Amino acid sequence: MLDEQTLELLEQVPEEMFQFEIGVQSTLPETLQNVGRQASLQRLADNVHFLRTRTNIHLHLDLIAGLPGEDYPQFLQSIDWVSALSAHHLQIEPVKLLPGAPLRLQAQSWGIEYDPSPPYTILKSKQLGFDDLERLRGIGRLLDLFVNSGRFSFLLQKLSAHFTRLSLLLEDLDR
Repeated sequence: MLDEQTLELLEQVPEEMFQFEIGVQSTLPETLQNVGRQASLQRLADNVHFLRTRTNIHLHLDLIAGLPGEDYPQFLQSIDWVSALSAHHLQIEPVKLLPGAPLRLQAQSWGIEYDPSPPYTILKSKQLGFDDLERLRGIGRLLDLFVNSGRFSFLLQKLSAHFTRLSLLLEDLDR
């Protein structure tokens, strides 16, 4: 949530000075509300676009799998929405229910089961079964390998011609 004055200042930042890690978490307003996040997705998109096109700041965006209210197809749509922002790096991580965190305290009411040992990773929820979460972990690894590494841009471009969405390409590669 950057204001105009801050954005203008960031235009002057030299290359490789900053990396911003932006916790998008989800693109579903209901899911964001479920975890107490008040964020305007349009403002987020506008700020990421500004930072990407008018600054030298490296952008790292994060999505969290397993948040309450987001199922597998909706999470794939979140991947596509965030990838369209053209950040330098997109990371997918399963939610971790840390001791004392509000989501851990509400886990039972959301139907979330998690590993009681560190790092307290979600095992399943009402919306995402264990197999769905494993598929999303696989898609996250492929995202790192093919997209985030920057090493396969030619191959990715050729493969993308056969898929309408990045998430579907990664899902197909994970099979």
